[in-house]
Amino acid sequence: MRLSRLIPGRAAAAATVGVTPQTVTATDEVRVVVTLPEPIDKVDSAVVELGYGNTYRYRWAGRHDAAAKFDDMSLVTMDQVGTDYGSDRSTSDWVAALNQPLPVAGGTLRAGEHEVRLRVPSWAPGTSRSTVTWEARLRVARPGRDVEAAQPFEVLIAAPDPPPAAMPLIQGTRVMHNSIEWDITTERTCYRPGDVIAGTIALTPREPISRTGELAVYFMTVFTSHPLERTPALDTETQTRPPIKIAEDLQLREGETTTLPFSVTLPDEVDPTTEAVHSSVDVFLLARIMFSGLTGGVESARRGIVVFTAA
Repeated sequence: MRLSRLIPGRAAAAATVGVTPQTVTATDEVRVVVTLPEPIDKVDSAVVELGYGNTYRYRWAGRHDAAAKFDDMSLVTMDQVGTDYGSDRSTSDWVAALNQPLPVAGGTLRAGEHEVRLRVPSWAPGTSRSTVTWEARLRVARPGRDVEAAQPFEVLIAAPDPPPAAMPLIQGTRVMHNSIEWDITTERTCYRPGDVIAGTIALTPREPISRTGELAVYFMTVFTSHPLERTPALDTETQTRPPIKIAEDLQLREGETTTLPFSVTLPDEVDPTTEAVHSSVDVFLLARIMFSGLTGGVESARRGIVVFTAA
């Protein structure tokens, strides 16, 4: 059992929290042990909570339409708080899932161990590097500073049952012009990090293409913020590097479909598909073709996949 950290800025009451097991899935039971080397007096209430810190991005100054119009840099309004469009900031809010009170007698929480058993909710989002951090927390309300301590643990997310029959295909992610019709297929829709993803990529040009191209794939993670009380920032995207080459010197012909097989491994660092209160994570297999020459251009499309972490 690992012991917890004291939450910074709280009264140093030397309380510790232990959680076993350290890795669980939704509906599993966890054993939480609070250890106090000495009693805490003047206690109004004491509770053990399960919940998660949910990271998201928001517009820190601006109107509710700031995310849609953030590029409006009018010299008339850009220096006025409430009328300019500010900038993006990242923060994390606590989302409480469930709790269990601890017995308090005569305003005193006794020294020693306090054990509670709590069941992880069926709707629990999985632990994610960028989005969700699960913890068991002790909260002791008393005059002055409350006493708080916490211990993180990991929640693995299972594959959806039944799995989705198909995931979205987003065509033509080039900004200015798209000359190719794409089709990206995978053997299934749900994968764990470390799994091999096999399928095909089909490209059909709508117009003549004189240059050869290099076809490669990435994994793209799209982080969407939807805070309950703040103006959300725009989506952010990350891609795995380096790209995985599928074909070089590829010559495409107008109206003809070229289909190529691929087999790639989903990296361990890709976050699971997540739907939390304030933010979400979606994962895509992105295919791009880069044409030869300085002005050859790049075109791409992406197919969604579901990433889960439980065995």
